[in-house]
Amino acid sequence: MVRSFIFTAASPATAPFISTSHAVPVHRRDYEQTAALISDTEYCVFLPPQRGSNIADNEDRTIVFCNVLIETALNAGIISHGLIQSVHFVENTEDGWIQITGRLDPSAYDLSSDDQG
Repeated sequence: MVRSFIFTAASPATAPFISTSHAVPVHRRDYEQTAALISDTEYCVFLPPQRGSNIADNEDRTIVFCNVLIETALNAGIISHGLIQSVHFVENTEDGWIQITGRLDPSAYDLSSDDQG
């Protein structure tokens, strides 16, 4: 199932991780992007469009990156090696939500460790 996303960020190390509660694709102005949360081994995150950009400065134009190729994640890139340090995946089928959280190494995508986006 494809789901829409909202950020649940507390710091640059968790900013790209997302949670979801509705089955709706994410739409962009210039093209459609859809991210997917399937499991702790198949997931997508939102990142700035260029390496080294601040998340805070690009929240309105982030793009989808997945850890593996996911057919339903349209226009998604592949997450840089070493970016994701840990992943925690929780699904509550009774209440209809999924959450993925984790830690990342900001230097693997040239993100600033001071970025509070």
